[in-house]
Amino acid sequence: MKAINLFMMNVSKVIDILNSNYETHSTIKNTLNHYIDVIRSKDSNRENIEINPVIDSLKEIWVHSEIQSAISLLRLIHENINRDIYLDSLELILHNKEKFINEYLHRISTEY
Repeated sequence: MKAINLFMMNVSKVIDILNSNYETHSTIKNTLNHYIDVIRSKDSNRENIEINPVIDSLKEIWVHSEIQSAISLLRLIHENINRDIYLDSLELILHNKEKFINEYLHRISTEY
């Protein structure tokens, strides 16, 4: 099974689990809700999905190798191999991405 198929097969469930662990008004929770909406969209034509310019600019925050690393961590978590270690690792990565996003949003919101 291709990595992307494995990822997409579980992504909605994983995002729901991640989403339940964040504060209601956190940036990461809002971002996860956006991606849940995109993934669950019944419209298969992705061109019709509105993208906020700020969210669009956030695409560069995750590079391909980081996404692959997250997929690998999710596989290891799913396989229950040293689950706690890999959950902690993924949590640390997500926490640092959240911090970066908050700093980025603060910077662009105060530039105007």
